[in-house]
Amino acid sequence: MFIFLLMIFPRIPVDKPAGAQVKLGQLWAASVIAVAGFFYLVISWGPLFFLEPRGAVEEGAVVTLWRWSLLFGLLASVAVRSTGHLAVHTILLVVYFLMGDRTIPAIAVGAVLIFYSLNQEKIKPVPSFSTVLLVGLSFVFLLYGKLVYLAVKLSDIDIILRLADRNFIAAQLSSFEPMVTYNFLEYIIAHDVVLPVDEFFLAIFGNVLLVPSAFGVETSFFNKHLTAMMPYRISFGLAGSYYASGFAFMGILGVMILAVIFLGGLYVMNRCAATQKGLVRITLVILGSTFAVYAHRNGLDNLLSFARQIFIMGVFLNSVASIVRLLKFKGKRYPA
Repeated sequence: MFIFLLMIFPRIPVDKPAGAQVKLGQLWAASVIAVAGFFYLVISWGPLFFLEPRGAVEEGAVVTLWRWSLLFGLLASVAVRSTGHLAVHTILLVVYFLMGDRTIPAIAVGAVLIFYSLNQEKIKPVPSFSTVLLVGLSFVFLLYGKLVYLAVKLSDIDIILRLADRNFIAAQLSSFEPMVTYNFLEYIIAHDVVLPVDEFFLAIFGNVLLVPSAFGVETSFFNKHLTAMMPYRISFGLAGSYYASGFAFMGILGVMILAVIFLGGLYVMNRCAATQKGLVRITLVILGSTFAVYAHRNGLDNLLSFARQIFIMGVFLNSVASIVRLLKFKGKRYPA
């Protein structure tokens, strides 16, 4: 989150592209996919599918595309200043959150902040009050959001009332994901965990495939390798640790390499996003937000699988918009 804040607040001084634009067809494509995905889940699992226990609803290719369409649509709505589309994607993000996942909504908040910061005309050494407020509310959401969706799923308001208990708040802070997943690095060191080089490389580079699982490639190899070694069952949400995967792969050198990849990746994505426009900018912003928000709890292999999904969604939306344009759809453009 420290890097996340560094990435949001400073505006990198670069020349903005003339007429940065998002095509209307791209926005409509994201909205149609988002609404279609919602009704697919309704038909498959019932109108209250989001109240099912977490993991009960299978997250196949359709759900994967659906969740990323929500982020693309959200940013495209902000770019074209479309209140209607923005409302649709915000509501569907809330539905996805109630399914039991705080990650995608958190990435969405980070992406919106980054997107706005890229459009600032002047560098602000001190963030605005609204930015600080939104970041603060986002932190509260990340910390206590689980209680909200559990209260809704279980229809138990007493879960929310626990926030008045100091001991409960202290327990929540001590078990906050970034603090827990950090211990994975100590676990790797203490137990001398070593990843098979060939399998870890396969998990990383397997992400160049459109559907790695179809070729028997496991892009969550580090997570499954780590959890299989533990004598106790860890929470569903604790997927792994970025730096622990580096240490298990190449020791302290692996940690240093992954640190360079992380910091360099954020810098490059931030700078490139500032010089690009339209769907390319949106894709880079979502990638940057995903790395900044999600890296703390995932190995490099699974983090890159997210990047692959985002890239596929961006190409898919652009392809749909191009087809629509060929069908004589009225091609309006709006300033990003």
